[in-house]
Amino acid sequence: MKGQISRNAPEPALFVNEHLKSAENRINLALFSTLCIEPIRIWFLQNLRIPDTCVVYPPADTCGVRPDFVAVSSRGLVKAWIEVELGGKDTNQLGTYRELFQQPVRSITGVNEDGSDLSLDQIAAFLAGPMKAKLTRQQKKAVEVLTLLIAQCKHDESKQGYTEPGQDLASLNLLELLRERLGDAFCVGTPPPKTGQIQFSTITQKGWTLRVYAPGAKMRSVNLLRCHGVGSGLLHVPSEKLLRRCLPSRKAALKEYSQYWRTLGADHTRLRERQSARVDEASVIERVDDLAHLMLEFVN
Repeated sequence: MKGQISRNAPEPALFVNEHLKSAENRINLALFSTLCIEPIRIWFLQNLRIPDTCVVYPPADTCGVRPDFVAVSSRGLVKAWIEVELGGKDTNQLGTYRELFQQPVRSITGVNEDGSDLSLDQIAAFLAGPMKAKLTRQQKKAVEVLTLLIAQCKHDESKQGYTEPGQDLASLNLLELLRERLGDAFCVGTPPPKTGQIQFSTITQKGWTLRVYAPGAKMRSVNLLRCHGVGSGLLHVPSEKLLRRCLPSRKAALKEYSQYWRTLGADHTRLRERQSARVDEASVIERVDDLAHLMLEFVN
């Protein structure tokens, strides 16, 4: 149900769980630094169609998810959420956020052609403009760092930003249990997976996805299970409608897969295609043998 999360501002989260090997996380850290400069903050918010009196900061996990930034009014109310993606809009993730939050969710991507609300190219162009002459030396240095990072990183994650999972992700209990049970079918990499593979991938190290080859999908793969926030205790199951479209030859496997999630209270059969059902991770771990068996049915 849309808008189920409170309008009150979440607590800020320090950049303590971010992997700075990820280009996107380096961009976010430098962007947050420059937003302390008033004319940049005002321009940034106006171009995202957010009231320019808001403050912007990285939020703590909210209901198991965490967009990169939140914009909060002087009265302490959330006015918008902001997600940064270097590899183009992640429509699945944005759809999940827009389902949860009643406030707008704005998208920032690397280049103008991505169709987002704002691009890093546009930010870099503004930073190079006449406004820069009015800044202090320290402010100019912050702008220089962000501009350099944008030039270096805006295309680094052109394959949807997929990176090698860090040790924190690779050692997660559920993933270790699935790796043992899936055997040679389990792999780590960048989508799309090959036929017969169940591929573990990550974009920002904040979450992960398990995907299988899907001839009916635009990216030739579809996720079977996703985690948007490591440590949140919540997982997301894609809609049955999406899986049915992307895996048209796996009707029998999908029927059993749907039944599994219904028994765990995550009925995904009535959702719109881009929606997902949330489920408690602990309950999945209790029935991990069944989950592994069902996932193998999609690739065998």
